[in-house]
Amino acid sequence: NKMEAKRQRVADLLHAQVKVIDIMEIVKCGKTLVYDVKKKLETGKGLKRKMGSGGHNRKVDEDFLMGLMAEIEADPQGP
Repeated sequence: NKMEAKRQRVADLLHAQVKVIDIMEIVKCGKTLVYDVKKKLETGKGLKRKMGSGGHNRKVDEDFLMGLMAEIEADPQGP
């Protein structure tokens, strides 16, 4: 995906000893990403995200939405 490619590009530039500020400009990313990749490289961890991360962005199906709407209609004030 797009972010994996970005992380790999940052890693390649770090290996080439390019300055952080230059990497940010080349890759069009924030310094947090650069330092996160740098830390992962130093600790020997891979560049992939850990399992289960990003779940908050998952797409929900129609059954889930219908159930949620029913719950809201049954108790609009919530818990």
